Amino acid sequence: MVDASEPALEEGDPGRGGGRSRLPLVALIVVVLVFVAFAAAVAINTQPWQGADEPGHFENIETLVSGHWYGFDPNCRTSSTTGVQDAFLACTGLESHQAPLYYLLMAGWQRVLGIPPHTLPKSWAALTSAHAILRDRGLLLWLRFGNIALGALTVVVSYLAARLATRDRWTPVIAAAVVAFLPQFLIHAAYVTNDNLVNLLGAVLTYCGLQFVRCKTSAWMIACGVTFGLMLTTKLSTIPMGLVLVALVVVVSDVSRRRRVLLLVTGAGSALAVSIGYLISNWVRYGDPLASRESSAYLVHVSGLGTGVNVPYVVTDPARLVFYDVGRKLIATFWYNSWWGEVSWPMPINLLITCGVIAVLLGLLGQSLSRRPLALLGVIAVLSFACVWVVAFQTASYSARLALVGVSALGTLVALGLQRWSLPVRWLLPLAELTGVFVALRYDILGTHW
Repeated sequence: MVDASEPALEEGDPGRGGGRSRLPLVALIVVVLVFVAFAAAVAINTQPWQGADEPGHFENIETLVSGHWYGFDPNCRTSSTTGVQDAFLACTGLESHQAPLYYLLMAGWQRVLGIPPHTLPKSWAALTSAHAILRDRGLLLWLRFGNIALGALTVVVSYLAARLATRDRWTPVIAAAVVAFLPQFLIHAAYVTNDNLVNLLGAVLTYCGLQFVRCKTSAWMIACGVTFGLMLTTKLSTIPMGLVLVALVVVVSDVSRRRRVLLLVTGAGSALAVSIGYLISNWVRYGDPLASRESSAYLVHVSGLGTGVNVPYVVTDPARLVFYDVGRKLIATFWYNSWWGEVSWPMPINLLITCGVIAVLLGLLGQSLSRRPLALLGVIAVLSFACVWVVAFQTASYSARLALVGVSALGTLVALGLQRWSLPVRWLLPLAELTGVFVALRYDILGTHW
């Protein structure tokens, strides 16, 4: 069995120190460049505000750039006859309940560029008029390019994480390519959304977790805790990912029970230390560390729960939601979903892709892979999908892209499943994904007439 603590290359590998040893790195650079090129094409050719929830994310950024703190007002003026888009534009935005880290990062990026704050009109017709689109495109593109950079970093960190799970030189490159060319991931990386920072932090958590399994040191546990704390201050839907800290102290070997408890306390304390300021701020402003009550009241008011203005969201059949609705939506929209959730592939195609990925994952069986890194990757992947289930109990507008927080772990598992095959065969899956990106770009973006 291969131990994760072993070096990435086996002794005597002919590629060590020679020209061949640089080929995986060259391939990684090509993967990143192709990702950036395709994502830039999406960003440039997608009309402003057609990325899911872009106006709300943009409004939070501009509020911070203007020197004010964003927030929501449940008493803003709307009515049941107000259009859905006009309702959230008339108030404080569809994303004003979100955690601040992503918006602070993007506001800092805009300040570095020297671009002054930008105010959105309060009606959908005005926002999407020809004049507004011409005025908004430049700034929005710069913010989209910042998101593409976050996506490129996610690809690179996925490569680094996969290196800790295998000695094969090409598997980390395949993992990076699987992540980079996943249509859902690539296309949303071109939009202004806090999902892109969450996905990067998910890749970092995967890397730090594998390092902890490898070294079992407090420093790497602290790194995991800090990363999870940063997740919480970016998007609260990532709360299930906190169980990764528990998984870490369970999967490691040769550690006493007392040591495990201390490590878990260290990780949880690190996460709390990073996120405590945000949680206290919510408590002071809204009387709740997660601001859940005020958020629900506001989102009902502006149709942010996907049920219509002033219509609450109620789960009438929890069993159906858990075992059918969410699973069906994951299959239907995880691989590719664009615009405001309006564009995806037919269900038979999504089922075929899902079955194909499951078949690839079955390739993990029978290989000499270290069980502990494999178990951790599996836990991260499962918890990332749990994020979708958690949000599904709060809003009808939950999205499969929430599971992309575990895209690095999932990409690594897929690459490990392909490891038993020859290198040309392993490249077929990333190339198939890239073909899907090309089809989506050709017909859903470039083929759209404005």
